[in-house]
Amino acid sequence: MEEQIQEILATYRSSINDDKILFSPHIPPKKLTNAVSEFGGNDGVDDVLALIDNTVFGNAKDGLLLTRSALHVHNMLEAPFHLLLSDIKDVQFQGGRLESVLTINGTYVFRSNVPKSSNVALFAEMLTAIVDTVKRHASNACPSQSAKESLRELKELFDEGFLTEAEYTQKRQVLVAQI
Repeated sequence: MEEQIQEILATYRSSINDDKILFSPHIPPKKLTNAVSEFGGNDGVDDVLALIDNTVFGNAKDGLLLTRSALHVHNMLEAPFHLLLSDIKDVQFQGGRLESVLTINGTYVFRSNVPKSSNVALFAEMLTAIVDTVKRHASNACPSQSAKESLRELKELFDEGFLTEAEYTQKRQVLVAQI
C-alpha cells in the first residue's frame, strides 16, 4: 500500500505547481513543525505526506495536513479537526474565483483562497485516489476479521432457528477456512 500511495503522490507532485501545496520530504522544517504542532493531532512529522499552507505569510499554522492515516485541518478562526482516511467516503471540490472549498462526506472541511484553485482541485483528486487505495488495502488486509464477524452472525442465526444444523455446519466450514 505504501508504494501505491507514493506513486500517487509522485504523479500529483509533478502536476501541482504551487508554493502553498508541499509534499514530503520537500516541506521546509519550520512549516512542517508548525503544522504538526498546531493541528497535526497525534501524527508526527514522519507521518506527513503533504501540506497545504493556508497562511498568507507562510507559517503553515493554518491549512490541511495529509498523513499516512488521517487528514488534519485547521481553518483560520476555527478549531482544528481530524478525519481518518478510512472514514472518508466522498471528496468534493468547489472552486470559485476567490476561494476553493473541499467538502468531505457532505460536510465543509477546508476553505482557501491562497493556493490556486486548479491546484486544490488536483489535491482533491489525489486525496480521493489515496483514500481509495487505503480502503482497498483495508478490505484485503482483514479477511480473517470479517470471517470472524460472519461466524458470530452465523451462530446467532443458528441459535435463533433461522438455519438448520446442516446449513450451519456447511457455512461454518467455509468461514473457518477463511481464517
